[in-house]
Amino acid sequence: MVAKIMIQFAEHISADRVPAMISSIAAYGHVVDGGSPREFVVEIFRASHLPGLKIRLMEWERYGFLTYAEPPISK
Repeated sequence: MVAKIMIQFAEHISADRVPAMISSIAAYGHVVDGGSPREFVVEIFRASHLPGLKIRLMEWERYGFLTYAEPPISK
């Protein structure tokens, strides 16, 4: 695994919109439930997918759709 990114969608994003946004993110890696309906973890296995995902997440964060963090990966 190259990276693991934790995503939390903002409260004002409707529950109907979250699955569509998740499917867009799934093009970059494996999406796993993060424990709540608004939290997800994306596991990226190809380094070439990471820059594109980060650009998308930065754009969505700028618009206030979500926050994300890249925690250290435990081995």
